[in-house]
Amino acid sequence: MESEDQATGISPDMPTITVTSSDEIVLVCPKCENRGTIRLKTPPDKDFRITCKKCKEKILVKVNKRSYYRKDITVFVKYTIKSKRREGKITDISMGGVSIEIEASKFIPPFEKEGNVIEMVFALPPKDEKLDIFGEIIRINKTDEGKYSLGIKFVDLPVYASKEIGYFLM
Repeated sequence: MESEDQATGISPDMPTITVTSSDEIVLVCPKCENRGTIRLKTPPDKDFRITCKKCKEKILVKVNKRSYYRKDITVFVKYTIKSKRREGKITDISMGGVSIEIEASKFIPPFEKEGNVIEMVFALPPKDEKLDIFGEIIRINKTDEGKYSLGIKFVDLPVYASKEIGYFLM
């Protein structure tokens, strides 16, 4: 596998591999299954492209920057930002935070803004006991479906909530 400097010229149908950042990355071409190892001076901090030496397929290598395992989920959440009550749907959860999806018509930039602290109340199956957790909005993306996805990092996660989330993720 040959490494290319930047992930430019990426087409939507380009094959993608997701890897954990390391100075030595083993890759398998999704087209011809050729195995290769890339050795770098420092672990990559951004996505990059490679070209398979065998079949010449261009491949996007996405670098997983997450610190925690994330689990997909669909859970209703009520949250409060600056005394304004809001609601949405948690689409994934980890020990570090959640992603909340909200309808575009309910997105209000002064409230859903990076850096704002929110208070969330939700329940995880199968117990359905309410968890009351604070988090900070660290990322806002518009989805392909025209909704908004809020990346929330937990702030001062209570021990009980941490245990409940840990059990859920097992």
